[in-house]
Amino acid sequence: MGGVFSILALIGAGIAHFLTHSESRSHTTVTTAVGTVSNGPIAQVASKSITGILSLPFIVGAICFALLAMLLTVLRLRKVKAGGLFWSIVWILLSIWSIGLAAGALSTLKAHPAS
Repeated sequence: MGGVFSILALIGAGIAHFLTHSESRSHTTVTTAVGTVSNGPIAQVASKSITGILSLPFIVGAICFALLAMLLTVLRLRKVKAGGLFWSIVWILLSIWSIGLAAGALSTLKAHPAS
């Protein structure tokens, strides 16, 4: 079961990373008090906000799946033989990688105030 959850964690972290690091964002038309804006800083901020909100469930899911995968893998570690030990190490490494990807996607959502 640890392998399934680690692969799900990696998929969720990959989707979150794709959403937060997408350079070819859709051209969002934003309606302001002055009129509609299709490009520029206002449209870019709106697009980043929408993709940030969409990526949050994938980030949380990836971290939860990765922690669950590591827990299940460690609990089963006493019962495995040499081949199972190899796969257990692979599942733990995939879980650590997905936590790193999810943390990287989450760090891009932080506010960076202009100094």
